[in-house]
Amino acid sequence: MSKKSDTQKTNEVPFDENVPEVFSPAPFVPKIKRHVTLPLLSLKDGQVAYIQIKSKIEISSKKIEQKEGKAKEPPFMAQVFNLETGELCEMIFNTVLYKNIFEQYKDHTYVEKGFMILRRMPDGKRGYALFDITEIEV
Repeated sequence: MSKKSDTQKTNEVPFDENVPEVFSPAPFVPKIKRHVTLPLLSLKDGQVAYIQIKSKIEISSKKIEQKEGKAKEPPFMAQVFNLETGELCEMIFNTVLYKNIFEQYKDHTYVEKGFMILRRMPDGKRGYALFDITEIEV
């Protein structure tokens, strides 16, 4: 009778220490096609935002709640890239901010440009906030 090897006697597969015991596949990383919903970016008095405007500023189709019996006009909105957080957002541009940008950037040339926007506190003379708008390099 011939002598059998140890592996043939026990029907075990030889252990190879170079092969990991448990196979772990690479983690799934999805490729984003489109954001259906976006976080809202709205500036408060004294707040600064560093943004890159990614779409034209247009009147929103979203309904705004009525205030003291008066219907509020729908806001101007655009998709912006928040340079501080790295996320795509939807930003509200009130009439003053929209008009200031639109006067300086005709034909929507503000799209893909970066801005630092500071919403200043309203002074006693006006009932609305003013904005400091600075174009920045992105």
